[in-house]
Amino acid sequence: MLIAAQHGYVGLWPWRLRIPLTLLWRVLMPGFSALLGHFPSRLFNFGEPLPRGVAMEWAQWCARREHLATWEGHAKLTLPLLSISFDDDGFAPRRPAAALLEQYANAPARHEHWPARGLGHFGFFRRGQGDAAWEQVAAFLAGGG
Repeated sequence: MLIAAQHGYVGLWPWRLRIPLTLLWRVLMPGFSALLGHFPSRLFNFGEPLPRGVAMEWAQWCARREHLATWEGHAKLTLPLLSISFDDDGFAPRRPAAALLEQYANAPARHEHWPARGLGHFGFFRRGQGDAAWEQVAAFLAGGG
C-alpha cells in the first residue's frame, strides 16, 4: 500500500515546479544544512526540521532519476500493490507517483489518482480527514481490493 508516495526525481514533476525544486535540492537544502546543521523545513512548510544527513540524502536523491542507484529491491516485490495519489497533493503529483509504482516491476500493481478531497499530502493520515478513504484501503488489504 502506497499513500501519497512518489519518485522524487525533479524531472518528473510539472514544469512550473522544476525550477523551484531544483533550487531547493541543489542550493537551499545543502546550504541551510551546512550552515545550520539541519534543514529548517518549517520555513518552507515541509513539516519537521530534517537532520543534516537526511536533508543531504533527499537533495541527492531528488536530483537524479536513479537516485537510489538501484531499484532491484523494489523489483523483487511480488505482492499486490495499490498506490493512491491525490489531485490536491503538491508533494506527490500524479506523474511522480506513477513513476514510483513502475519500479515494482514484478508486483501486480494499480495506481489510483483520486480527485481533490481536501486531503493534500498528509490529510489521509489525519484523524477525521481520510476516514472514508480508509474503507477502500481496508478492502484492498483484506484481499478484496
